[in-house]
Amino acid sequence: AASDVYKRQGTIWSYGNHDPATRHLLGTYGDGVLIRANEKLFLKESIGTDGKTIVSYGIHLTDAQKAVLEKRLEALMARAVPWKCAAQIAMEKGEDASSCKDYASRVYKETHCDMFKFQSGKFRTYFIASTNCVMIADELIRNRDLNLIDLNGLITPGAYLSFLNTEYLKKNTPVYSRIFYEKGINEPVIDPVSEH
Repeated sequence: AASDVYKRQGTIWSYGNHDPATRHLLGTYGDGVLIRANEKLFLKESIGTDGKTIVSYGIHLTDAQKAVLEKRLEALMARAVPWKCAAQIAMEKGEDASSCKDYASRVYKETHCDMFKFQSGKFRTYFIASTNCVMIADELIRNRDLNLIDLNGLITPGAYLSFLNTEYLKKNTPVYSRIFYEKGINEPVIDPVSEH
């Protein structure tokens, strides 16, 4: 049943150093936490509460490529175990979670997302220079079986952004869409049925 959840459209994944209890070296090092959330609720929280600008690229996948991606995601999740942030723990006890203001708690309060830590593998520990948010995406989509991303050298968020933008501007590439989400522009519309 768990695999059905992450094969579903409308799910967003976010990886980072989201556990404040294990954050070290000015937030550059700590336990890696993977967030799985409803895409619209996550975008709404990110642009509304945190004031972020998010750029979303759509990549066309064949059925065979989707199957490869799902297998890679299943292999990644086989090493993951559920983790609860402070807000989730408080809310499950029936306590007030308003004092829980860390990032993971804010996201949980707005999206009721699932969070995971890794028992083994390189994503067990987040490190800004080597096991960061873009490296987990890279782990899933840059490989011989998918043949989607052609990047060499240091893999950074900027390198990915540049590559995806260049591919989007070309004709006949798998990168078929680009959407900017920011406050007042392309804000996700939340269907009342899908909220919490």
